[in-house]
Amino acid sequence: MKKTLTLLATLCLVTGAQACRNATASQAALTNPATTAAASASDDTIHRPDVDISDLHALNVESGATIIYRTGPKPRIVVHASEEEYQQTDISCEGGVLTIREKPGNSRQYIPGCTYYITTPALSHIDVKGHLKFVASERVALPEMTWDVKGALSLDMDEAEIKDFKMDISGAASLDLNLSETELCEIDVKGAGSGYIDLSGSECAVRMWGASSMTLNVDCRTLNVVNRGAGTLRITGLADSVNLDGSGVTTIDVTGLNR
Repeated sequence: MKKTLTLLATLCLVTGAQACRNATASQAALTNPATTAAASASDDTIHRPDVDISDLHALNVESGATIIYRTGPKPRIVVHASEEEYQQTDISCEGGVLTIREKPGNSRQYIPGCTYYITTPALSHIDVKGHLKFVASERVALPEMTWDVKGALSLDMDEAEIKDFKMDISGAASLDLNLSETELCEIDVKGAGSGYIDLSGSECAVRMWGASSMTLNVDCRTLNVVNRGAGTLRITGLADSVNLDGSGVTTIDVTGLNR
């Protein structure tokens, strides 16, 4: 009986110490998103690339990647990946452009690779040639943002104030986008696009040439829409001036506009 009590006491001490360590780790995770992600996969580790990102303002993604983005006064990048994944990835920054690609000899270009936690005061241009999942972890406020999507993009930006927003999609994109205080928004879909765009601002132009299915909710002064591909576009909300141009195998549903 004495041995049993001793074992139970020892077990309680070990369990209590472990619980204390877990609580400390959980508290750290709440204040560090990179730690949160790392905790979800025991074989993954945190990496800090040895690159100069002091003037980082643009991204060039040529491989598979997930980017968790936030605006902040100081550029910062933390990579969450297994050691094997990280060693197969080439990360460089020249002229303020961060390039993410696979090292020569690898063939994972279109498989989601490492997860990058990136903070910058500005992010003016994003080139997507590989496969990118981009998530804004909190409100984004920027003067401008231009996307050039030649690969595949999954975009989740729930709360963004961007004065000048441009997106050119010649590849494929799935969008969940909420823009406000926008002076000019131009979205050209030449490939395949799908998703939901919520926009409030001055001028909005959406041109769809490929096979797309999208919903556009607006509150703007001027709305210009061209839909000449094999797509479906549903428009809701309010617009003072509306110009529609649809032809080919296409559908523009405006039953929810200015109602």
